[in-house]
Amino acid sequence: AASIAIVLYCFVPVVAQIVQKLVNLSGIKNLTLQLLFYQVGLVVVGLLIELLFVPTNESSLKKLIHQPSKSALNDLISWGFTLFNLENFFFVFCTFGIFHFLMSKFVEILPFSKPFFEIQSPLASFIILLVLSDLKNYIWHRIMHNNVFWSLHAFHHSATEFTILTTYRTHFLQKIVSVVLDTFLFIIFNVPTIQFFYLRALQDIQQILQHSNVNWNWGWIGRWLLVSPNAHKIHHSTNPMHFDKNYGNFLIIWDRIFGTYAPLEHRIEIGIPTNPYNQSNYFSDIFRGILDLKTAFFGLFSPKK
Repeated sequence: AASIAIVLYCFVPVVAQIVQKLVNLSGIKNLTLQLLFYQVGLVVVGLLIELLFVPTNESSLKKLIHQPSKSALNDLISWGFTLFNLENFFFVFCTFGIFHFLMSKFVEILPFSKPFFEIQSPLASFIILLVLSDLKNYIWHRIMHNNVFWSLHAFHHSATEFTILTTYRTHFLQKIVSVVLDTFLFIIFNVPTIQFFYLRALQDIQQILQHSNVNWNWGWIGRWLLVSPNAHKIHHSTNPMHFDKNYGNFLIIWDRIFGTYAPLEHRIEIGIPTNPYNQSNYFSDIFRGILDLKTAFFGLFSPKK
């Protein structure tokens, strides 16, 4: 007993210091009431829109509260992780903070003193940021549908029904890469923080609508300018005719330009073929993504049969 006490006396403070450093790296301490109100407010707005335009039996509120399916439960847990910044903590804990340490060192050597591009007009800079950010999202989305990254993105597509919270249903590894890409765009154009917030707010509202149950196509605007909720339903369709369609995040013009646009012509089912997700629990689905990523990555270097 005495030896155990000595070991605990020596190592508990060390472990506590390591955990404290991981918590600091994760940014979980940066959680504020403003951020909580923002995230909750987005969901409340989405639920209110559905309350006005969606039959009660098809609403997210009913799917999430009344006998929720395992798919809906995964949405709910994903939102909880996003709400309290737990995904970042989980990532830092799993990688022992190595990734964040390397990123901080890399950021230190970037030439912050002078931006790569500088645009005087706030409106012009915001429009350029919106267009370039959306093009980046379109390209990154297409990449995520390829073999290696699909291992992570499949978790999002495994939803068998839409709820307002499906937009938060993202593997934490995929989300980290997306944040890094957004950060580089922020640095290159020396974007004011307020503009970056407005951009994210627009994108978040759009994502909430796209994963809601509203039956909106937005007419000409939905065909040529913005990604409508119906257009995004096509992207989640289990019909092989709809695979690799409607990758757009905010603007539908990229799908028009690159030939990946498809209109919604009839009611569809969403999900992925031979869906292995939503069988057990959230954590087993997240771990499945990591294992599939490992298999796909090492498969790149395996000899072809």
